[in-house]
Amino acid sequence: PGSARAGAGRIDLTAEQRANELRVSVCDRLDRPLPSGAAAEPRPSYGLGHQNVRETLAALYGDAARFEFDSDSNGARATIVMPI
Repeated sequence: PGSARAGAGRIDLTAEQRANELRVSVCDRLDRPLPSGAAAEPRPSYGLGHQNVRETLAALYGDAARFEFDSDSNGARATIVMPI
């Protein structure tokens, strides 16, 4: 089966220092939004991979680090924030 997100797009990787934190984001953006109804409603992700990332960050940095994920019909963004 095909994916509703198949097709042209772009992946951006950014890293920046803010005060005493390192913020690394991966953003997967489509060239144009999907047609109405083609994508699921935006929702937080609680998948196994995301859970593993959150648990690893917690083990290494406690409450000082976090993993954020969001998506919509234009793509998705995953961000890790950790102390430096």
